[in-house]
Amino acid sequence: MGMADPATSQDKLIFPLASASIVATAFGFILRALVLGDLGQEFNLSATQMGALAGVGLWPFALSIALFSLVIDRVGFRLVFVFALICHVASTIMLITATNYTQLFMGTFVLSLGNGAVEAGANPLVASVYRNDRIRWLNYLHAGWPGGLVLGGLLTIILGLTGVTETTTFGLHAWKLKIALIVIPVAIYGLLLIGRKFPVTERVAAKVSYRDMLKDAGACGSAAVSFLAFLAIFGAFVPGFGAVHAAIAAILVGAAFFAYTRSLGNPLYVLILLMMMPQAITELGTASWVTDLVSPQMAKLGADAAWVLIATNVVLLLTRLTAGEVVHRFSPVAMLTFSAAVSALSMVMFAYSSGWMIIVAALLFGLGTAFFWPTTLGYVSEQFPRAGSVGINFVGAAGMLAAGTIGATLMGTVQDKSNEDYLTRNSPAVASQVLGAPKPSLLGEYRPIDQTKVTEGPVAEAVTTATNNGKSVALRDMAVLPSVLFVLYLVLLFMYRRRGGYKRNELHVSEDAIAKAPTGA
Repeated sequence: MGMADPATSQDKLIFPLASASIVATAFGFILRALVLGDLGQEFNLSATQMGALAGVGLWPFALSIALFSLVIDRVGFRLVFVFALICHVASTIMLITATNYTQLFMGTFVLSLGNGAVEAGANPLVASVYRNDRIRWLNYLHAGWPGGLVLGGLLTIILGLTGVTETTTFGLHAWKLKIALIVIPVAIYGLLLIGRKFPVTERVAAKVSYRDMLKDAGACGSAAVSFLAFLAIFGAFVPGFGAVHAAIAAILVGAAFFAYTRSLGNPLYVLILLMMMPQAITELGTASWVTDLVSPQMAKLGADAAWVLIATNVVLLLTRLTAGEVVHRFSPVAMLTFSAAVSALSMVMFAYSSGWMIIVAALLFGLGTAFFWPTTLGYVSEQFPRAGSVGINFVGAAGMLAAGTIGATLMGTVQDKSNEDYLTRNSPAVASQVLGAPKPSLLGEYRPIDQTKVTEGPVAEAVTTATNNGKSVALRDMAVLPSVLFVLYLVLLFMYRRRGGYKRNELHVSEDAIAKAPTGA
């Protein structure tokens, strides 16, 4: 099936709607990333608090994906997209009117819920409509992600070039005006939502029972997602809640799944779900920080750090749009093996490069991460078709939860601990002046730099040197994740070769059966 040959019985505006909604989520992601430094200065946030803001843009995303995947076949695609629309509008208002860290956190939380609803609806929708060529079309769909990032980044830069850099513009702080840009793609997919006729999912059309849909995830898959979900929710809001408490709660969820499905989960499915975690941290956790991490080197060139994100995502966009040719030449496992290797190389280059080599590293990072997300979802859809929306979305939720609860915050903590260590070793007098009270983290206690105690002159210079070093250390240390993924994908690649090559599994269902939408869908 070529790009111009969609399923003939489907509403022709379904794919544009799904793509526009993905673009809206991308706008929210990049606009937050580009104003993260501004928020840190205005609200005196530590690197870990900034990481938490980056993280809350991800883990509620995952909760929304997971919860909607359980009910989407019953409530229909329309309700999911309407929920996303409401969240996107409400969160924009909340962020623009925020006056403290808590309000920023809650506004980002609501934005993330809307983003998750989009992901929960768009992926199974496209996988069902284009079930004979899922990986190609999921890559086309997720080209909307880098496309939205590039467009959002360019609009932000244009605002700067036209003088929108002062403290207030049109009665708004400059960073608030940038956040408001999300209204553009939200309005587009809101209009496209009017009058759409949505299909049922492939699983429903094939009459696979709800119980059977849950068997591939089973006790182990549900427990893994639940562990991260409990850690994210209660870890953020309940003092003293930690990994042990989350593990106990997750075991209870897994036991409930086992009681209902009588399945521990398909071992290969559970492995892919677990691999999605470091994969998402590599792609999304790093991307959340990349502008801030490379800003020192870009400042030396007199260039806006946003150009690094733009360069990365231009490569992402072009690579995903050409996925059709790659899919028919290589298996999805081979594509993912290549992605892991190039991602690891690019992150090491980010850490040690200077000058224009930063752009080269960005291009490699874009190439390396391009196939990660859509190809993994396509692979899951092809290998575990009876799992339906739960199969795709549990894997996506696991990735988002890992990136939100562990990835983004972890990079901030690595940077904070590196700052503390560097200052303590090289400038102990400065360390005693600027380091704040100890704070807990996944890596133990750390003492963040208190920006209010940083004075002009030698103190400021020492702090700048320490923070620049911390950014490089964070990128270098995180490169271990795609390196491990490379080894695991190689093992899977050899496994399929021993079985005679990669083959997809099929559910026998007609296009007309998929096109018949339930009432209210």
